Amino acid sequence: MRHSRAIRRSWGRAFLVATMVLAGSAFDLVPLGAASDPGLAALAGRAAEGDLDAARELRAAGPSGLSALVDAGVSAPGRDASAAYRGAIDVVCAQLDCAASRLYWYTDFEAARRAAEASGKPILALRLLGRLDEELSCANSRYFRTLLYSDPAVSGWLREHAVLFWSSERPAPKVTVDYGDGRRLVGTVTGNSIHYLLDPQGRLVDGLPGLHTPQRFLAWVAAGAELSRSLAALDDGAFDARVRREHERLDSALVAEMRAGLVRAGWPAEAARGAWGSLALEARGGTAPTAAEAAPLALSKSAGEEPLLSALGMPIEPREPSAAVATLSRQPAWRARLSRPALDLVAAHASGTASGDLPAAIERMEQRLAEDGVYNEAELHRRIHAALARAERAPRWQDFNAWVYSALFLTPASDPWLGLAPTEALWGLRVESR
Repeated sequence: MRHSRAIRRSWGRAFLVATMVLAGSAFDLVPLGAASDPGLAALAGRAAEGDLDAARELRAAGPSGLSALVDAGVSAPGRDASAAYRGAIDVVCAQLDCAASRLYWYTDFEAARRAAEASGKPILALRLLGRLDEELSCANSRYFRTLLYSDPAVSGWLREHAVLFWSSERPAPKVTVDYGDGRRLVGTVTGNSIHYLLDPQGRLVDGLPGLHTPQRFLAWVAAGAELSRSLAALDDGAFDARVRREHERLDSALVAEMRAGLVRAGWPAEAARGAWGSLALEARGGTAPTAAEAAPLALSKSAGEEPLLSALGMPIEPREPSAAVATLSRQPAWRARLSRPALDLVAAHASGTASGDLPAAIERMEQRLAEDGVYNEAELHRRIHAALARAERAPRWQDFNAWVYSALFLTPASDPWLGLAPTEALWGLRVESR
């Protein structure tokens, strides 16, 4: 009983931090203040003027190198908006659009683990298709950069309380539709991303698949970090047993929250109970899934991929949110509220066709984002809870990741074509390899 009260207090504090962003009061982007090393300050001055060799030296210096560059940018009014500064900070962070987030990402897991052990902080490990520092990484990771990491509440919490690491599952497939008159559609197709929460030793605590609202994402990572701290001192046997119990509890708590939300919205209690049942965990057998089958797992992402997949002869079967998902996505606890920096990034990246009615496009995006979050919790995160609750030993995150991409995301490593290879003789596409 004492333990469950502590967990409720943890979630309460996490949601309080998340909701502070609505008033614009949390974690303003301020100078990081750790650039006292004159050598780093000199490098930062050169990098801020566009010297990418200096930026790479700052990158090698770790988070203190980023701190020096941020301080250099802030000390020169207007410099942090320059293209030279933005290019330099992307190099130091290993993340595109890092001027908005100011987050340092490790790309070497052992270096991240050593930093976590030294600081006692958990590791937030992002697994994605492509690279976080390239423009056309997989669609969900681009949403993470634009909508999540740019949010001052999210980035402020991550800077203070977590060690960040990203790694690539495989390159993101890119498609170009050439209209023959100078116009082209260029984008990525298929693929998905997941955040793992690891304790300071690198042991798997939880995984959050797909896209979520900034408020739900922050609540998850803050509560997970508190759980991670409580697990850090346990030996492996005690850690495994505790993780199993926690995921049984987390699944029950999530189902209870979703059912209560439906009841508050006017659903009969029996209908609310029937909306969220047990979930099968078995990976799909037989032939590899197609990209058209995998795409609807993420509503926001598939909306952007639909024209390209259709051009490839793989029209997506539209996935309308279920009545339960649609109901919850409109409730305050699940609704998306994008920060001003996120909205500015959306506007900066919007194509000419989208920017004609940007407010309406943003409103649709926020609704899809909320629906994605509910769906990912109800269908994918619950499967992760169930898998970890029944595991005799907590798996290495790298091994668990193989199951996630195969069983949950329907993009198994065994399929080199990610479901995009043609299966019909008259399709008109030719398969080549170099």
